Amino acid sequence: MDHYNYEIAVCSLIFFSLTLVFYFSKRQFPSAQNKLFSIALVMGFFDIALDIASSIIIENVSRLPLALVYGVNTLFYSLQVIFPALMFLYALASVNPEKQGRRLRAMLLLPEAIMLALTLSNPFTHCVFYVKEGLYIRTALFPVLYILGAFYTLLTFITVIIYRKRMSSAYFWALYFFVFLSAASLGISFKYPEYLLSSIAIAIAMNIMYQVMQKPEDMLDRLTETFNRGAMQIYLKACIEGSRKYRLIMVEINGIRRTNNLFGYTMGDAVLKETAKFMQSISDDWTFRVISNQFLIVSTGEETGEYFIKKISERFSEPWDINNISMH
Repeated sequence: MDHYNYEIAVCSLIFFSLTLVFYFSKRQFPSAQNKLFSIALVMGFFDIALDIASSIIIENVSRLPLALVYGVNTLFYSLQVIFPALMFLYALASVNPEKQGRRLRAMLLLPEAIMLALTLSNPFTHCVFYVKEGLYIRTALFPVLYILGAFYTLLTFITVIIYRKRMSSAYFWALYFFVFLSAASLGISFKYPEYLLSSIAIAIAMNIMYQVMQKPEDMLDRLTETFNRGAMQIYLKACIEGSRKYRLIMVEINGIRRTNNLFGYTMGDAVLKETAKFMQSISDDWTFRVISNQFLIVSTGEETGEYFIKKISERFSEPWDINNISMH
């Protein structure tokens, strides 16, 4: 009978939960990289949770319903198939956001698709694992889960090397460390599966990638904390490629130079900050600072252009109380 040590996995799950909470407590820019990372975070959490649940079930397989045994383990092994490939796609989206090479990506994901189909069919085919006479038995196909993980870890490493010049030093070392942890955890987990060490590798790697790669400073305007022009271009490109309907509302703040001359640059900056804060409060749409005194709202929601014009006109018809000075 298999026996597992859960302490590391439980601690990893708690640590990972904190990363999950911190990440989703903030509004994330809707780039392909962020979407993939969001999916990876959720999958990573369930991967660790199901790893613990699967181990408990395997230890008590003779006393539990077969439906529970097959259900939980099939879900867990399915995530084991998906997660490495997803992280490869995330690394690719981080360094090569262009959508060229779709056919090559599809071909590279074919092994994952085949193994995922086999894993999901396991309750009926027993091609990955099965239960017989109260014993949990892994088939000859089971090691393919590790081989597949190693394959996509290798692809991630190749991606990091090929696109090294496109990455900052921090990005490079974050992805490199992820590859190293993934490779190490695969080898150790294959040799010593009872320690559930893949959980701590996932938790540490995802936290480092969150700290290093998911910080949106390069897309933020430092003064107003709205998104900058580069982020605007990425977002508009995504809207166009996705054939999404959108509206553009441009707002230009006049008199900033005069404000700077009369009250100093600190006051001018405060005016821009308050204006940006108001723009972001109008709706859940995205606000971008295009140039020094121009903001752009890209609306993909139900609000009409007239709605924004009315809101903006009403607010600017009233005085702004900034640093105890009433401004019009």
